[in-house]
Amino acid sequence: MFDIKKFLPLVISVSTYLLFTSIAFGITIPNTLPGDFLSNFTRLTNLIRPVVVLVFLGVFFYGGFTLMTASDSAEKLQKGWQTLAFAAVGLIVIFLAPSVVDLIGQIFGVELIEFL
Repeated sequence: MFDIKKFLPLVISVSTYLLFTSIAFGITIPNTLPGDFLSNFTRLTNLIRPVVVLVFLGVFFYGGFTLMTASDSAEKLQKGWQTLAFAAVGLIVIFLAPSVVDLIGQIFGVELIEFL
């Protein structure tokens, strides 16, 4: 089985090395995508958000199903309520994240994301 903990330090160190050497030697990586980074990032987040909402619905229904089938089991009841709570917190984070990033951008005077 693949253990990410073994390879994570290697990935971090190699990516950091590549980042700093490219900055030190002035190497620029050409952008092959149309538009700038901000518009590409905004398009990507607009594509990912509906998928994450579908994942939320799946987790929410799973939590509800766990509650309905708990049948006097305290562990299953607790697991069902925790699943519903985590799903709700996840949905709140999904919808508040762009607003928080925009607020930080307004505080520092930088446009970090584009809204539709």
